[in-house]
Amino acid sequence: MGLYKCLVSISIFITVISILTSNVYGAVKFKDVPENHWAFKAIAEISEKGLIVGDASGNFKPDAPIDKFETTRILAKYIGYKFTNVTEEERAYYRKAYDKNKAIITQYAKPFTKWKSAYDYEIAFLLEKEIYTVEDLSQFIVKDANGVQQFRALSRQEAAVYLVKLMGLKSEALSGSYNMNLADDADIKRIYKPYVYYSLKAGIINSEEGGIFKPNGWVTRALMSLFLYNSLNCIDKSEAQKPVANSPSVTQIISLTGNITKVYPEQNSIQITSGSGMDIYQLSPETSIYVDSFLKTRGDLKEGMAVKAVLANGKIIDIQAFGLSTNNSIVPVSNRQISTVEGILKDIRFEESGIAVDLTLINPDGKPGETKTFVLDKNHTIARLGAEISAEDLKSGDVVIADISGGVCLRLLLAERDREIRSGTLLEKKTANDVNILLVKDQNGSVFELKIDEQTKILRQNNQVNYAGLRIGDMIDAYCTYDRLTSVSAHGLKTELTGALLEILIASDNQSIVLTTEDGQNRRFYIIPEKVDVYKLRIGTKVRISLDSWEVEAILQL
Repeated sequence: MGLYKCLVSISIFITVISILTSNVYGAVKFKDVPENHWAFKAIAEISEKGLIVGDASGNFKPDAPIDKFETTRILAKYIGYKFTNVTEEERAYYRKAYDKNKAIITQYAKPFTKWKSAYDYEIAFLLEKEIYTVEDLSQFIVKDANGVQQFRALSRQEAAVYLVKLMGLKSEALSGSYNMNLADDADIKRIYKPYVYYSLKAGIINSEEGGIFKPNGWVTRALMSLFLYNSLNCIDKSEAQKPVANSPSVTQIISLTGNITKVYPEQNSIQITSGSGMDIYQLSPETSIYVDSFLKTRGDLKEGMAVKAVLANGKIIDIQAFGLSTNNSIVPVSNRQISTVEGILKDIRFEESGIAVDLTLINPDGKPGETKTFVLDKNHTIARLGAEISAEDLKSGDVVIADISGGVCLRLLLAERDREIRSGTLLEKKTANDVNILLVKDQNGSVFELKIDEQTKILRQNNQVNYAGLRIGDMIDAYCTYDRLTSVSAHGLKTELTGALLEILIASDNQSIVLTTEDGQNRRFYIIPEKVDVYKLRIGTKVRISLDSWEVEAILQL
């Protein structure tokens, strides 16, 4: 079905159409967006719709990165959040969403004086609509090693997730099959991959030459305009092409109690007579077969046995048979043949016969594979972060590790994150025993080490660099799989400062200076030896320094 189900509900469809369609399409001209700009058409249409607008001076600032607060406003407006002509019903909904999520928003906002509380209602609105997750709130603001708060820019992979969710295509993304490979696939968070590949397939987001996606690259105002423009075109096309036929039916799970009255070995089928009549049922290739509580094979099913069977779409996926077993010394139920799979929960259904879950299995390459239905065992367990939870706590999109026996799920373990992402400010680069090490300070003030090996991929400002290309003071996102650092994404800022030299440190692997800046602060910066000769510097001299993060590229004596 793919693009045929672009909207979650009729209400969202009406909201989007009423807000985002316009009979007037004009080229909105900004001073800094000439007609030959690569995103001119997208910027014109998106600004006309009011999703992203220019400033009072007539500039759009197309190359400026979008932070998470600006992203919040854009996403909220996209799905109908209103600032004018708000009805009482809408106002009550906004208030209810805010009251429900106020405590968690306050928890994440409290450490930051730069938190923009004016956006809290829109954040709550997106949490309620399940566009944001609670984990997203931790990425709005980060602190560098000096404790300076920085607004976090939206990344390309995050944009893919949010846009797919906004369009109501989450289920399609999680259950899709994608015949494409990105050169930087390993840099995409596994839980984000279905969204990224779906957005690429749908034409919402494009990869660059050579199949490079740059998942951790910043999203600029121009790029976000293009993404929104593409997503609106997707909605328009899919609505025009949407068939009248009903959506495909979900897997039907039923239970059956009766007696085996006929066995058909060649057809892998058995005839069961139950209270509702007599019928022939096929055994699934993965059917779990138990006779008198012992794991058996199809050949052990005999006419006359009493059975309890679980069927999925008419096929038997689990069968418990009783009586006439000639050998009960083989494989008791406690020694079931169990396989462990990783998957994304597509759907969960509570039926009279039991609880059924649809899992989109994750292939070894991290991409979504086929979707299979399993029935939760009557003695199943479900756990998150070591604590047991109930099936009611599960939701679509959860990443799970499942213990499977045939068509029955014995245990579900929710994996909050398959890979750990550690973020912070680069404090120091050092080498020990021929191993390159980064010392990074997170927003809570804790310092941790990152060991870089030959396979670690390093990006800075979205360009691949080596270890030496990183700068002290860079904002670091480290992607770790188990205990290995797989990739590092770094971003720095070029600035200039004026002040007086207070200290010059020469006898060190990291040559540095201390500058008394014009606001009276004493700050340490690190020298790039191939660019600055510290032996020509003199304490007390007034200088202007050019910085790349906290490293000095040039010094001009004033």
